[in-house]
Amino acid sequence: VLKALTNGTVTVLATANDTSSIAGSLVITLSNQPPPDSTAPAFNEGYPEVDNIAQQTARLVVQLNEPGTVYFAVQESVSPVPAIDDLLVGNAIGIPDSDTDFSVSLTGLIPSTGYKAYFIAKDERGNIQSAITTIEFTTLAVPDVTAPLFILGYPSVSDITVSGFTLNISLD
Repeated sequence: VLKALTNGTVTVLATANDTSSIAGSLVITLSNQPPPDSTAPAFNEGYPEVDNIAQQTARLVVQLNEPGTVYFAVQESVSPVPAIDDLLVGNAIGIPDSDTDFSVSLTGLIPSTGYKAYFIAKDERGNIQSAITTIEFTTLAVPDVTAPLFILGYPSVSDITVSGFTLNISLD
């Protein structure tokens, strides 16, 4: 009788002799290995994220609970959501270690524009998340560095008295 196996392999050799002295043997190998991984990777709490957002750049940061690959796409907010299969043939971030930040910098973005970043993860055994994770962000506006101009006819002075006057100003 064999008791419960721990992880590993046990080999049992059984030998039998019958009344005519014919001997035979049988080798039985029992293995108690953990079942194969069938669970998709998960993003750790707070991930993915978009940071360092500027006028034309941003940074995507991801972290998984196991090694794998994160596939992503960044599109203007008005664009349709990509299909999972489309994400899986696009941009990728390799995640060799769990619980560690990995990032990619985005360039060439348009100032003052809304974007959506779409993410899906796949582990080393091929398990894929069942849903896309989406994060929305907006790039910063280009600062206004143009000096204001007076509207035609301004500045002007009115209501002049001994003790004061009114200065009228109108800017573009």
